[in-house]
Amino acid sequence: MTARRKNSQSKASPTPQRGRSRRKVEPNTSHFKTADRRVHLVLTRTGPHGAHQLQLGRAIFEHDWQNRLALASANSAFSALQADFSLETIAKLAEHALVSVSSLISHLLNAAQPAISCAGGCNHCCHQRVGVTPVEAIAIALHVRETTTPGELDELRLSLAAFVERTRALSGAERYSPAYACPLLKDQLCSIYPVRPLSCRGVHSFDQKACENELRDPLVRQAFLRGELPGHSFREPVQAVYAVSAGLQLALHEQFALDMQPLDLAQALHELLRSEEALSVAQQWLDGLPALFHARTDVGPMEGLNAVLKQDLGLAAPG
Repeated sequence: MTARRKNSQSKASPTPQRGRSRRKVEPNTSHFKTADRRVHLVLTRTGPHGAHQLQLGRAIFEHDWQNRLALASANSAFSALQADFSLETIAKLAEHALVSVSSLISHLLNAAQPAISCAGGCNHCCHQRVGVTPVEAIAIALHVRETTTPGELDELRLSLAAFVERTRALSGAERYSPAYACPLLKDQLCSIYPVRPLSCRGVHSFDQKACENELRDPLVRQAFLRGELPGHSFREPVQAVYAVSAGLQLALHEQFALDMQPLDLAQALHELLRSEEALSVAQQWLDGLPALFHARTDVGPMEGLNAVLKQDLGLAAPG
């Protein structure tokens, strides 16, 4: 997905002050006892008077570097929300996760062999369902509110509403089609590129032509969806995205009891942006209400974390 230039027009009305939750939140020191839930993060202290920190109760991933990355992500989120349980912190958490992932991936791309084939104007991967965490969705909604004109925001609201109506009943396989371009594409470029989701940041291909054929040739697309074609994606960036997302989700879910069910990006933004009160839905989510219930979805085509996150905790694998 490629970047869009900044808009220099006047922006939409200022975003209301990002509020703190009315909930009194304490870190969770008890373990889930039900048969279908297992704790992954254990709360510990660094010393007799040390601060709380999290440790993995068991490995999440096969690779140790992913487990270490997930734990770092979890501790970053835990520390920040312990200090300030607010939407301001939620937005900063998302920004930190996105920047951290991009920095790590840039190093991975420098060592990629063969070279990555993705280029400006290439958006074949932007025609599928995008799974996001609530944290990412809220950060993207805030970015949109703060960087668009009132007219642009109204136009996006209409586009999101129409897109959600067209795609609500479609499966992930049905959504993977040139007929369903992401509603955030504008002039074939990503209009939210600086805050694009984790899952989008993880997608890199060694073969742009293969991506085009898998999307636009119906027979090739069906073979791809059946898993019959050789892969051409760079694996390590996807693994990095999974690790950062897992740590973020587990910390917010296990330690703060926040709803981290996977969300469809378009549906989540539809819910978060359709109200003139930009933060009302987000604040309700932070207060523990099922405010984003209608945006929930199962994960998209990338199934890598299902066994760990979806089955164990009902959380979101990116994609």
